[in-house]
Amino acid sequence: MRLTAVFISFALVMAACTDSTLTAGDTSGQADSFAVDAPVDAVSPTDTASPDAQDAGTDLGQSACEEGDGCFGESCDEADDCLSGICTMHMGEKVCSKTCDATCPDGWTCQLVVGAGDSQYVCVSNTPNLCLPCADAGDCQADVGAIACLRLGEEGSFCGGACDASTPCPEGYGCQEADTVSGTKSFQCVPESGICECTEQAISSGLATPCERSNDVGTCEGLRVCQEGGLSACDAVTPAEEKCNGIDDDCNGLIDEFTCDDGEDCTVDSCQGEAGCTHEPQDAGECLDGDVCTIADHCEAGICVGTPVDCDDGSECTEDACDGLGGCA
Repeated sequence: MRLTAVFISFALVMAACTDSTLTAGDTSGQADSFAVDAPVDAVSPTDTASPDAQDAGTDLGQSACEEGDGCFGESCDEADDCLSGICTMHMGEKVCSKTCDATCPDGWTCQLVVGAGDSQYVCVSNTPNLCLPCADAGDCQADVGAIACLRLGEEGSFCGGACDASTPCPEGYGCQEADTVSGTKSFQCVPESGICECTEQAISSGLATPCERSNDVGTCEGLRVCQEGGLSACDAVTPAEEKCNGIDDDCNGLIDEFTCDDGEDCTVDSCQGEAGCTHEPQDAGECLDGDVCTIADHCEAGICVGTPVDCDDGSECTEDACDGLGGCA
């Protein structure tokens, strides 16, 4: 293929570069290479570019590219939408990229892509999944930098982008030490507005961020989903006192706990979910009837009964009664 020949020539040119330049033969100390058949957050290069595009060499087809033909930075759904044959993620959207020699436009890094056949240097975004909703760092994985899943207050959690003095953030974002969902801190690109807008990619993929509702009873978790018009409202329920209904009303992970106690010692209480509470009467067992002037309290047909204290002193000249303290007067 002609692209292979171009790449071999490119590798020879790269071999003459300084130690700080990416080379085709030795990538130690530089950005990691990655597979071309990776998921949406990775580059998807192909070798199906047109002959005219292949002749463009390391700036594959860009010098002759006209707007709408799949030029660098234009939107794409798949590799065939791009003149370069490379469709990748950039700031939460899928856009066309291009091959490179040593440098790329601001916000991109020239990195070796290892494909099923040929390998080539490609401009890879420094912030591929920036501001996409996430639940953990695994949702933000990419092949450039340490991208974290950040907490943005009540908005939810969203992918950041690794940044430092040599890797600045895009316009509208600041490099800040931000809180991650894992409980650590990391310097990441954070929107200056504090709000991550839903991208077309996030909407079409139905991406969502966890959210919660809290009160004195507890905390219930839910989701906010990217849709036309922005993130949906949090679908978490409001925590409520637990009831016998087969539902975890207070969102503590337990269902219908402590909901059917009728306060009687002579019934066995249980919750039947949606059917409600049952109270099975007992005909045996000790209990307390609450009367200090009775003894031998026990259950009869679900009721606690006791035998009155016997205060008869055998004298006809006294009135005998319980003194209200368990004794006789």
